[in-house]
Amino acid sequence: MDVQLTIFNDGLVARSSSSTEDTDKFLENVVSSAVTEFSLTFDPSMVRRRIYLSELMIRLDKPLWSINPKLTTFADKLSALCSSTSPLHFEVGGIAFWADTAFSVTKTSPFLIERKINAPFNENRFYAKAPLETARHIALLGEFEDILASS
Repeated sequence: MDVQLTIFNDGLVARSSSSTEDTDKFLENVVSSAVTEFSLTFDPSMVRRRIYLSELMIRLDKPLWSINPKLTTFADKLSALCSSTSPLHFEVGGIAFWADTAFSVTKTSPFLIERKINAPFNENRFYAKAPLETARHIALLGEFEDILASS
């Protein structure tokens, strides 16, 4: 597992191409090794907060416009208006859910699904991001797919 570790005065940040679960285990090993190697004092209660960001490349069974077929009519109108010099075809390219963090101490990333750049539309390939552990992100994407399937 390739991990990029950054150490700050108030915490650690680890980025990996694996799951958040694997990255948590890596951080636990780093802290455990540092405690042993440098005779540090550490108690798990010292961890005030864990902040997650899960990023996945996914393929959806249904296109995003199936949430509301009226979005196709809008995309067709946009395609017609923008196709004066060469034909363009627009489709729904993403959906995002943002938390109102204006008055919150914790700032968080949005949950978003957006079309993978340069992937043909008919492949339904997307980039998905969530402020969750990977397992919860995958479960939530399953619920999102259920919503698309029932539309």
